[in-house]
Amino acid sequence: MKEEIEYGFWFWSHKLKGILYMLAQLSNYNLEETGMESIKEALTGTNDELDLWAKKCFDGRQYHLDLQLAYDAEQKSEMIHIKLKTKIGSFRPVPVYVQNT
Repeated sequence: MKEEIEYGFWFWSHKLKGILYMLAQLSNYNLEETGMESIKEALTGTNDELDLWAKKCFDGRQYHLDLQLAYDAEQKSEMIHIKLKTKIGSFRPVPVYVQNT
């Protein structure tokens, strides 16, 4: 049985790139610059208090991670609220290849 885990937090908008790349790395998801730009664009018009969220899925080689992001209602575009969702037991082992020399 896979138990769903949810966690949310706020961070300053100038840290968006670092946080998303860190989450992508943890899930073993290849986040390219075009994906980063599409997330930034999707944030336009979001508001956590009005339940207007940008959604993104990191379907990585090791973990599946659902993200919801929105600008904070009070701080506007200066602060972002992020909610993460994954499941315990969703770990996917990454094959390791050993090359004989």
